[in-house]
Amino acid sequence: MNILHGPENRLRKSTPYRDAILGIVISGLGVVARAADHFNPYALEEVNGPIQNVDIERFENGGQIPGTYHVGVFLNGRQLESLDLNFVVADKGDLQAEITPQQLRAWGVNVEAFPALAQLDAAKPVTNLGQLIPQASVTHNFNQQRLDLSIPQAALRSIARGTVSEDRWDQGINALWVNYDVSGSNSWSNSIADTSNDYYTGLRSGLNLGSWRLRNFSTYAKGNRDYRWESIDTYLYRDVQSLKGQLILGDTATPSDIFDSVRFRGVQLASDTNMLPDSLKGYAPTISGVARSNAHVTVRQSGYIIYQTYVAPGPFVISDLYPTASSGDIDVTVEEEDGTQHSFTQPFASVAIMQREGGMKYSLTAGTFRQAEYDGAPAFTQGTMAYGLPGNLTLYGGVIGAQRYQSFSAGVGYSLGDLGALSVDVTQADTDIDDQPRVGQSYRFRYSKAFNETDTNLTLASMRYSTKGFFSFEESVQFNDDTPSPYLAKGNKKSRVQLNLNQSLGSYGALYLSGYQQDYWAASGYDRNLSVGYSISRKGISYSASLNRSDNPGNDYQDRQLTFSVSFPLDFLTPRSWASYSISQSDHSGTQQQLALNGMALEDDSLSYGVQQGYGNQGRGANGNSYVSYLGGRGEVNAGYSYSDYSQRVTYGVRGAALLHSEGLTLSQPIGDTIALVKAPGAKGARIESYRGLSTDDDGFAVIPYLNSYRETRLALDPETLGDDVDADLTVSAVVPTNGAVVRADYATHVGRRALLQLMIGGKPVPFGAKVVDRQGGGEAIVGSRGETYLAGLPDNGVLAVHWGHNDEKGCSANFDFTRSKQAASGILTATLECRITEQLVSRN
Repeated sequence: MNILHGPENRLRKSTPYRDAILGIVISGLGVVARAADHFNPYALEEVNGPIQNVDIERFENGGQIPGTYHVGVFLNGRQLESLDLNFVVADKGDLQAEITPQQLRAWGVNVEAFPALAQLDAAKPVTNLGQLIPQASVTHNFNQQRLDLSIPQAALRSIARGTVSEDRWDQGINALWVNYDVSGSNSWSNSIADTSNDYYTGLRSGLNLGSWRLRNFSTYAKGNRDYRWESIDTYLYRDVQSLKGQLILGDTATPSDIFDSVRFRGVQLASDTNMLPDSLKGYAPTISGVARSNAHVTVRQSGYIIYQTYVAPGPFVISDLYPTASSGDIDVTVEEEDGTQHSFTQPFASVAIMQREGGMKYSLTAGTFRQAEYDGAPAFTQGTMAYGLPGNLTLYGGVIGAQRYQSFSAGVGYSLGDLGALSVDVTQADTDIDDQPRVGQSYRFRYSKAFNETDTNLTLASMRYSTKGFFSFEESVQFNDDTPSPYLAKGNKKSRVQLNLNQSLGSYGALYLSGYQQDYWAASGYDRNLSVGYSISRKGISYSASLNRSDNPGNDYQDRQLTFSVSFPLDFLTPRSWASYSISQSDHSGTQQQLALNGMALEDDSLSYGVQQGYGNQGRGANGNSYVSYLGGRGEVNAGYSYSDYSQRVTYGVRGAALLHSEGLTLSQPIGDTIALVKAPGAKGARIESYRGLSTDDDGFAVIPYLNSYRETRLALDPETLGDDVDADLTVSAVVPTNGAVVRADYATHVGRRALLQLMIGGKPVPFGAKVVDRQGGGEAIVGSRGETYLAGLPDNGVLAVHWGHNDEKGCSANFDFTRSKQAASGILTATLECRITEQLVSRN
């Protein structure tokens, strides 16, 4: 049971009564931290002597009264989750948590290794864990609401860090939703009587039924002369947890890690790495070492501690490192029990294709090719797989089969330690174009390396060369299609080189270089783009400069653009605002200068605005634009205006979502695919922490617009925004949604009067430690040292039942009527009530 309905959420708002409420909370909740502690009743004294009217038997026996408490569960010092657990009085009179074998299994305990525990009903709670698992113990710290489980390592299954038990994965509720984006513009020319009106509507809709999700993306566009309604994508999907993958039926795209990605309509089963804990996602090396004693192992990368653990004497293996970077040496320090240390370094680097040892990534696809501008839709099948082997080695490959196209790919990824990491693969394709067979190969080389000495990160260097007879699957469809395309004049791709380089200069800023170059068998010249940039920040002012060059074969198009910009805050004028200036020089566009003012306003920064004025040479003249956007709990609205020497334009739009669920329709901000529905009955206008402009509606509902799937997310109501007549047992809820789920986050609220009462019997306070229950269900509390008690969610009138003594055999009842009472500015009523002694135990109902 919950002892108090949220007074801790009200202390900042109810300042005049803070000390009194704190005294009740401390005396009622923090009397005894553990059952082994002893409470001295003589510590309770008034000015004129000790208080004689005291009932602390329940605290002497168990530290707290039995009931349900929300606790954080820690296993051997590592936090697992937060949940409600029931606590009962055990044989020795102390309070023990009821834990089920199912929960222990989810927390990583090897239940099957202990017959006395394994033969129990998985859902039947137990309190004698120490008798079922030797050397195990359970301790509850009531002050911190923390439950500590101490279980020997031998009784635990090996579970990677960050693992969230599949038992907690929530498929969510059945729901129907639509995410909308409606915009329009009106343009007119300054020289002739010509106007243009354009409108666009994008609808992304979803239907959730159990573990299945149906999705559709449709658009409507209308101009002066034509309009078009199109259904872009429709697909049905669900997770397949046993295979750590997603099953998709309908319109989607193939993975891009081995073959080039193509859009298709059909069926696909592909691994979903989001189902893995962060410590197993991506590539990270397996660290092996030997400890001479019970040792403390510390793992560092670039000087930062990324992992710590304790190991037993003998060989140890660490296989759940988080992939903090694509490369960089890993330093391992083993500190023995006697304080001696020995260290070693493990070089580390990876490329995107690499998998950690034992890790696998796969995809199976069957369907028809799908692309808007081509009529051809050949059926095809595709399969890919990458598997991590010992020794920092990854093997990968795949096959594609279609009527006029067959392709096979095989490759290897390898970490070279100090020299970085690379992958090499070869793909052979047999293509039939206009009944002419073509056979060719494509060779690809990828490399990455972090140079710690110079703080240089070569994130990706890629080179690919294809023979004249090689065609990708998409190219084979394009060349066999009758639709004219300027792409065909270039022919199939010949080679491609790509490079991304980042160089930190410490306090002197940072440099970056990014570029690619691609050529074709039937065209001279290159598709080429090169970007070089530098940025630095000094005393809150940011500076940046960049150079960009682009080339395009066939039309002799070249362009170079040099840009410099500076931005600085304007907090001395108005909060959360900044100004910026930029100047750019382009071969084709001349010189353009821009001066802008941007900022955010209102609570939660829900209003954003900007004004920009520019001027360009080569006849471009003055230009400018302005915009304002408001993001509220039910959606977003925006408007803007722009002008130049030639024309003017007004833009406007609205974005948002509507969610239909079993309890009604809830409007929302624009949402992603995985969301949560908050329910806090009676809590109108309660803000959701960490989400800009988001609050509950008139019915207490709100939609959390985006969540990470398969990850625990804490959703919190801001207690300062709860109404004066609303209290919540807890303002924080934890959810673990599956991919695409609409999960519920329910908050137990109490709507009604809040009162700080003094309960008296015959002129004396009710015994300290007595339990108070509102018989109408408004709340429960503990009596303080002078008969004070705080209750929330009370009706205007009713009866309070008070219990004390062994097994609550003593009691009294107090009537209250607040219909004519004046509420203080704090929202808390104060009153003294006379409690009438009853012969029998007062009913709790």
